[in-house]
Amino acid sequence: MYYSRNEAGNQRLSDFIIYPVQNPVELKNVLTLSLGLKIQVVKRRILYMYKTTRIHIDDVKELGAFLEFEVPVENSEQEAQGIMDLLISEFAITGEDFIKESYSDMLLKR
Repeated sequence: MYYSRNEAGNQRLSDFIIYPVQNPVELKNVLTLSLGLKIQVVKRRILYMYKTTRIHIDDVKELGAFLEFEVPVENSEQEAQGIMDLLISEFAITGEDFIKESYSDMLLKR
């Protein structure tokens, strides 16, 4: 999976590409041999759906638990923002709760 996004702000629009893989173990071996392994993120994810929004609860080894919302922009950015605002309110999330770093970046800082 490849992400392209502007890292400014707490809520970020992302474009991404998902490439289905036939043999993930072999791909991991090829990439590790050719590029090296920088860090491995081990997590358990529980997925909930609210309409078309993915709500992830991740338990990341050595980091703890995290909540993430993925709201697809289907009709308009304004509609997607409304769904995001609703979820932020319902889960009582404040600006201090947002984390911009990836799990791998947080693990590398340990």
